[in-house]
Amino acid sequence: MHISDEIKEYLIETAKWTRFLAIIGFIGIGLLILIAFSAKYFFSLLPLQTVQAVAIGTLSVIYFILAGIYFFPVNYLFKFSGNLKSALEIEDQEELTSAFKNLKSHYKFIGIFVAIVLSLYAMLFIMALLGIASTAL
Repeated sequence: MHISDEIKEYLIETAKWTRFLAIIGFIGIGLLILIAFSAKYFFSLLPLQTVQAVAIGTLSVIYFILAGIYFFPVNYLFKFSGNLKSALEIEDQEELTSAFKNLKSHYKFIGIFVAIVLSLYAMLFIMALLGIASTAL
């Protein structure tokens, strides 16, 4: 396979944009972690009942979990960008292969995650229908 100059330019631009998106993703992860740490403090300023205070702790844990989940696709995207840029600069086939391996892993992770989320939505929808049906009887 031959990479023409035009394709190389497209790939260089792709590497720049994927690096930008990965950096924005890392910033988003940082914000999720910051929210997880600060949510309990900010909600403590409001007059809340004990049950709501427990929910705030749960909310913090959920934000930590989301940050952890979000890290993997962002990291794959960042590695893709770095490997792609390096491969194009030094014209290294192994580096290019590594770049596309990371891109494949990024999309595979996103695909599995979307399938899981859609399954959860379907289960929630079914549970809501069952709840509606049980109250109608």
